Amino acid sequence: MFSVVRRTYVIVEDKDYIGSMGASTGSFQNYVWNFDTIEEALEFAIKLLDEPRFGNPHLKKYAIDLLTHKFMFEHGGEIIMIGMTMENDDYEEFRKNTLH
Repeated sequence: MFSVVRRTYVIVEDKDYIGSMGASTGSFQNYVWNFDTIEEALEFAIKLLDEPRFGNPHLKKYAIDLLTHKFMFEHGGEIIMIGMTMENDDYEEFRKNTLH
């Protein structure tokens, strides 16, 4: 199983907050979607690029290349990445195989 993780800045209306930019606040939020195959995860991750902040065709092409080959793209604090989903009881096996 594979997961697509998106770290994005979310702005929400806050009527009690009056700042220089109006009645809103924001913070980074993390979202995760699960898929059965790496191909499905990659297809969804690329769809996440269909928004104005990634509208520059050169940036979008670069992002698709990075997602396809490195499984991660970061731009201006926004992060999209693809990872393998593991069960909690697989942690010890993971540590044994990845620690140097």
